Amino acid sequence: MNAVITGGYFDLEKINSDVWERLALKKVVNDAMKRNGTAWDYVVDQNAASQYVRE
Repeated sequence: MNAVITGGYFDLEKINSDVWERLALKKVVNDAMKRNGTAWDYVVDQNAASQYVRE
């Protein structure tokens, strides 16, 4: 299964262990974001009328 895909070698066991190790950290961050209403996909207000003061 460790095949040459793009000219490189993929250590699937390492990738698998890294993913499972980081899963718990991602859950902590996700739970905290749910509690305080934070979103990764925050959209900045692009309405020019609210960005600039006209004199």
